[in-house]
Amino acid sequence: MANKLIFGIMLLMAAGLASAATYTAVNGFVLDPAKTGISGASINVLCLDNSNSFSTTSQPNGYYAGGFDCPMNGTVSVNATKGSASAVATGSVQFLNTINVGQASLDLGLVLVNVEIPEFPTAAVPALLSMLSFGLVRYRRK
Repeated sequence: MANKLIFGIMLLMAAGLASAATYTAVNGFVLDPAKTGISGASINVLCLDNSNSFSTTSQPNGYYAGGFDCPMNGTVSVNATKGSASAVATGSVQFLNTINVGQASLDLGLVLVNVEIPEFPTAAVPALLSMLSFGLVRYRRK
């Protein structure tokens, strides 16, 4: 993520902008109901204030990170999908700092959004099948 920040500053300097630009870092974890990180989840991040977006994939511990232009106090929506399960969570951009380069400035924002993806507990499948077969056996004996 530091490379994206440096790249943003370089673009700002190259353009010679006199007004402020904004860079918002977005990160968090994709978790299952037991609060364990979900690896390989597809992440789509959208700034609801200006429709900028980016996509990424969660790391083995469920962590994801990225950055884009979203205004301070803007709302960020994070959609995480793993297989057929998905969930959405939102967060608000908080001001972090301003970097001044000549007459240009870059406002840095930060938003932390954890997304919990509900999953059908696979451990419950054998118990459900057992209850179903028991019910069918009892039904046939009547």
